[in-house]
Amino acid sequence: MIAEDPWLAERSRLLERIKEAKPIAYPIRKPDAQLCVAIATPEEIPIVYDIMRIAFAEYTGKLDPPSGATLATLQDVQKTIQEGGAVLGRIEKQPVASAQFRVRPDHLYIGRLSVLPTCRGRGIASAVLNYMEYIARLLDRPQLRLGTRLSLPKNIALYRRHGFEIDAIVRPSTGADSIVWMVKSLSS
Repeated sequence: MIAEDPWLAERSRLLERIKEAKPIAYPIRKPDAQLCVAIATPEEIPIVYDIMRIAFAEYTGKLDPPSGATLATLQDVQKTIQEGGAVLGRIEKQPVASAQFRVRPDHLYIGRLSVLPTCRGRGIASAVLNYMEYIARLLDRPQLRLGTRLSLPKNIALYRRHGFEIDAIVRPSTGADSIVWMVKSLSS
């Protein structure tokens, strides 16, 4: 008999707990409205994928190496979500934002936070980050982690405003753009 990997058993239990996550409405600006953020259902994964593709399209040909989000397929997104999940943000039932996440032994990894270009500057990314913190707390993860590019200072500033600190900067020897790894510790 082969012993089951303890982490895989724990992750499976945590993924079941995600079903307890409730939608949360957050106030947003310009004009004042509410963004309802909730866990994406399996049927909504193509919407998560489409929002990601639209939101990251502006980086096509501008980042070296290219963003994985611009190269990802729907199957790649589905595979990522098997290790965690995804969230959708809606204004009056219209999807405008998404993010993917992976559950890890010591943190919740946030990936591909995406806001449609026509909806930016309204506090939507902040609301999604707040929801991701809610998910991390629901799953008893002591940290949130994410990565961004050094060439995207607005992203770094957004994450800093939400309590993230730079954990590491990986500078490729090829002269390509550096990756900034950021972490937010969650206190009880």
